[in-house]
Amino acid sequence: MDVAGLASGVRSIAADDGHSCAVLTSGAVKCWGRNDNGQLGDGTQTPRSKPVAVAMPVGFGSAAAVST
Repeated sequence: MDVAGLASGVRSIAADDGHSCAVLTSGAVKCWGRNDNGQLGDGTQTPRSKPVAVAMPVGFGSAAAVST
């Protein structure tokens, strides 16, 4: 099943009860789903039906994998 907002360039996806995250081939991370505890990493507690960019710490570089 396709995820709106993730047309290509996905390296891996991790899913949990209510939210999912994808590592892109660029090393960026995008997450979507429930966000009541800020688990999407976008600095909000707003649920997202489409992937949003995770705010990466300064100097972090890129991600190789994610786990939910």
